[in-house]
Amino acid sequence: MSEAKPKAAFVTFYSFKGGVGRSMALINTAGILAGRGFRVLVLDLDLEAPGLSYLDPNAPDIAPEERAPKRRPLQFGFVDLLSDAKERGEAADLFILSASEIAERYTQPYHLPEELREFKDGSLHIMPAGKFDGDYAQRFDALNLRELYQEGLGEPLIRAFKQKLVEADLYDYVLVDSRTGFSDEAGICTRDLADYLMILSGLNRQNIEGTCEFLKALRVATAGEKRFQIILSPVPNGEDALLDQREAMAKISFEAAWGAKIDLSLQIPYHPQLALTEEPHIFRRHRGYLFEAYRAIERSMLSALDHDAQILLQRIKDALRQKDYSVALRDLRHMIRLDGGRSALLKLIIEWEVGNLQFFTFQRQSSRRTDPRAEYVE
Repeated sequence: MSEAKPKAAFVTFYSFKGGVGRSMALINTAGILAGRGFRVLVLDLDLEAPGLSYLDPNAPDIAPEERAPKRRPLQFGFVDLLSDAKERGEAADLFILSASEIAERYTQPYHLPEELREFKDGSLHIMPAGKFDGDYAQRFDALNLRELYQEGLGEPLIRAFKQKLVEADLYDYVLVDSRTGFSDEAGICTRDLADYLMILSGLNRQNIEGTCEFLKALRVATAGEKRFQIILSPVPNGEDALLDQREAMAKISFEAAWGAKIDLSLQIPYHPQLALTEEPHIFRRHRGYLFEAYRAIERSMLSALDHDAQILLQRIKDALRQKDYSVALRDLRHMIRLDGGRSALLKLIIEWEVGNLQFFTFQRQSSRRTDPRAEYVE
């Protein structure tokens, strides 16, 4: 029998430089996934400049009576969880608490507008960088991730952290906001946590060259096996000739750095509100070119993870043939939330009915051949 528990997929959003809309791309993608009915956790691991940790879980345009409970004061987060593990070892929360207890202590819910929900059972939670009580910087410095890795403790702790989330039936997707550049945190996010990477890059020379250096390092560190998608952001309207030139230069440079073809079709258009508000764009507006850009990112990510309605349909059929009903139900829950999922479900029902009809017809014909009285019984 297959493992019935769902396995949370970890996707890291990375950029070599800031200012390209990485955190906003992540939180908007997370909101779309949660609106589909998936259970989503966002990890703010931009530990030196944690932006997502400051998001107000009660969107400002939501009426007070519709808002989620007030933010719990001094919310614990990732730095606190790892600091506790470093200090207390096997007696730490990471090892003695269940995944549900860790979620209760170290994450907080984020309110989703009702009009964004396609399914009512989706959820969005955020694990902040840490508790912002005036001593966060000191705790972060004391954690010293570089030293932790050099001592051989860092990777096992991160592996234990990921395994805890993967094995729990709490989340379908974990989206990780990575620090920029070649920091230790960026390495943890892109190498140790990520099943898949969404790499954002601007089209100026600094972004292109920095992203190329990152791709070279990633290629060496993962033997070219890490899967990723590059997202160009922000892409300005107008200046078409210069834009075409920069896109062509970026494509040539990225492919040379990675040693293989790279798709640059995913792009986030420039929008002034991205620089003026922290609230996810999709929470305010559920249509338009920017909304569609975030939708395209979400669809590309799901496709890359093989979370496609047709692929899941085949897996469901295989599970039913093997009488692995718990796995079939798990994949069915996932499939109906995807684009084309409902039509795939209809196809499954039709095939199931036709199969049952053929089976009972065969049984009846067989009984007639073996028992002459069968036709009189009918």
